[in-house]
Amino acid sequence: MALLDSNIALILHAVGEYELSLRFAERALAVTSATHGARSLKAAVARHLLARTLSCLADFRAALAHEKETYTIYKTLLGEKHEKTRESSECLRHLTQQAVVVQKRLAEAYGKPPALAPHPPIHIQPPAMASVIDMLNLINGILFVQISPQDIEQFKAEIEKRQLKDLPIPSVLKELGDKSEADAQPKGADS
Repeated sequence: MALLDSNIALILHAVGEYELSLRFAERALAVTSATHGARSLKAAVARHLLARTLSCLADFRAALAHEKETYTIYKTLLGEKHEKTRESSECLRHLTQQAVVVQKRLAEAYGKPPALAPHPPIHIQPPAMASVIDMLNLINGILFVQISPQDIEQFKAEIEKRQLKDLPIPSVLKELGDKSEADAQPKGADS
């Protein structure tokens, strides 16, 4: 159920249905935490999806809390230098910036003196299609290994080399052909 809920949440997130996406993402996290543990990699992925959805709803405080948990899980299980840990760290930085902007705007709206410098705009980051596909692959356990053009050329050369080994050599074919012709003639036909 967690896998289905995560997929539905992500698709709804991709089409901008953030409120409905949030309900599925929350349920996916609850089921994932109950079945795999609150500190599992699957829970970290579910929390990250939830944080992304909350950020699109401009609830940066809640998004930040979930992404902090994601970062802690990745750092504990994968280490600080892992790609997912660094990605989560970058997400934390972005969410923190947005939370500060929202807090300043709220302070201004409730009559506190405005700051001297203008605030940067709140940036609600809609998901890019590549990001949605990456997240779908991650949720569903699909791994893609990136291969360089040089690796592809080496692979092609190796396949060609192996195919050449499997091909019969023409001179051997001729000998085999001569021998089979001699075997095909009746033994007393030469006299």
